[in-house]
Amino acid sequence: MDFNKKNEGTTIGSENKRGLPFKIADVFPILFRYIIIIVIFFITFLFFKDKSIQFLLFIVVFILNFFTIVFFYRDLIATNLISELFIPSSSFSLQENGSIFIKIFVGIIFATLLLQFSSIAIMLAVFDYGKQFTNDYYASNMTTINTNLVSEYLVWLKWYFIVISVFAYIIAIAYTKNEKIKNLMVNIGCLIPTSFILGASIYGTILAVKFLDNKKYKRSLYE
Repeated sequence: MDFNKKNEGTTIGSENKRGLPFKIADVFPILFRYIIIIVIFFITFLFFKDKSIQFLLFIVVFILNFFTIVFFYRDLIATNLISELFIPSSSFSLQENGSIFIKIFVGIIFATLLLQFSSIAIMLAVFDYGKQFTNDYYASNMTTINTNLVSEYLVWLKWYFIVISVFAYIIAIAYTKNEKIKNLMVNIGCLIPTSFILGASIYGTILAVKFLDNKKYKRSLYE
């Protein structure tokens, strides 16, 4: 009887080991890696306000975009995290697991990352071309039309990386088979919006209290 239980426990342990694409503990360095990338992206886009170093910042974004492609490939495909990618299917059912939609979603992620890689390379090529008209890379006075063009490009680039980060994370959660990993990703993923709404509500309250000082100290509200 004890021998059977021992064999049963061994079998279950072996199945669990084979069933996991990676250990639960391996999720933490993966998430930490993306957090670092997101933080660097955030800081970089903040510094884009300084037009004198935009060329250097585009180089940083170019490098970050490259590593994002590499990490996405490694974590979504090479580790077999999304197993539905390897299931032959031509189904367009919105309710079926392993439908062709997951292949379309992941394909669009990589296609647009490569497209952004190309567009950033074009921006760098133009900045490099512009160097012949100035003494260094720190010249801040572009023509008005080019300043507006770069500013508009940066707005769309910023929103692209925000949306694709959320999009890729949702896909990873939705198609991860292991429940423990999925629950871990859901809970960690909720920390960011939870922290944001908590901080936003507190900061909004602080601003409202400052606005209340107008009434408290009998200040003029209008000019």
